[in-house]
Amino acid sequence: EHCNLWRLTEDIHADWKRLIAPFDDKLVKRLAQTRPGSYGDLDMLQIGPMGVPNRAEKIFRPSGLKPAEQYLQLTLWSLLTQPLLLSCHVPTMDAFDLNLVTNAEVLAVNQDGLCEQGFRVKHKPGEFEVWAKVLEDGGKALGLFNLSEHDAVLTFSAQELGMVGALRDLWRQKDIGTLEHTFSVKVSSHGAVLLKIAPNVEL
Repeated sequence: EHCNLWRLTEDIHADWKRLIAPFDDKLVKRLAQTRPGSYGDLDMLQIGPMGVPNRAEKIFRPSGLKPAEQYLQLTLWSLLTQPLLLSCHVPTMDAFDLNLVTNAEVLAVNQDGLCEQGFRVKHKPGEFEVWAKVLEDGGKALGLFNLSEHDAVLTFSAQELGMVGALRDLWRQKDIGTLEHTFSVKVSSHGAVLLKIAPNVEL
């Protein structure tokens, strides 16, 4: 009623447990309140050269997150229609940092005009999460998150997603095949894969 952006959590830190907090059932319900013009906020991206919050820093250190975990945050924040707020020292961002925040295909998922909230397709607590987001063009974005301590192969089906179609890896900006029945993707430990399913056929 009184604002169009509200915080959903306490201040975030470059910490694994804070990154996966959105998978908690209680927070999932609060995230569902997102709609055009009204956005919950899971707090800032933990990417790039960082200092101590709320201080006029002159010394900046790399994010405490592993590279795979940084990919996971951008993927999850994009599927959850989160504001992508940088809290790092922008002038000294390196090529890896810039790649994370300037991938046009990933940003398009976050900025999709339909402004739908991502939703859980399936999960195994502490092991993996599979989430999808309906897009304005009729396609769907799909995030596969490996929460385990080892690399894993995650599988999804056309039946689970309610559609078949061409698959594109948005981080790699590469077409990877077609979803007809089931499809499997290798996901690194604490990492994520972000796919788009083209709007071909509804089941």
